[in-house]
Amino acid sequence: MTDQDTTLDNLIDYFIENEDNDNKVVTLSDKDIQIRQLAKSKMRDNIVTQIKNEVKDDIIKDYEEKNKKSKFESVILLIIETVILAFLIGLLTNQATDLINSLKGATVNIKYTWVSIGIIFVLLIFAIFLSIFKQVKDLYYYFEGDR
Repeated sequence: MTDQDTTLDNLIDYFIENEDNDNKVVTLSDKDIQIRQLAKSKMRDNIVTQIKNEVKDDIIKDYEEKNKKSKFESVILLIIETVILAFLIGLLTNQATDLINSLKGATVNIKYTWVSIGIIFVLLIFAIFLSIFKQVKDLYYYFEGDR
């Protein structure tokens, strides 16, 4: 029995022992010990049930709010990652187009095109790595939370 259970039992004992007060919290037909024990048990069960229902509703509400916020943040991060990856892929495609044009005989500074392709490719690999790392981290925390 925990301290909270003892405190609740003490409160119930107090109300039952002081049944003759003006509030008439518990009305018993006689002073029989069995009736008192039954009344104490019934009161305790009612109080515990009411508290559990109130706490359960609060916990569910808090969970739903946090879950909604978490989903929103995940969607925003996914959109940002997608835009960055799409931008880098677009830049890489433009540089590849310059390479194709230079093969066709167009005047393009091929040296800067290769440097641009290298830099964009490194940034693209880095962005993909960060995205994968974030997903692995999220999965780790998801499965770690189940324990």
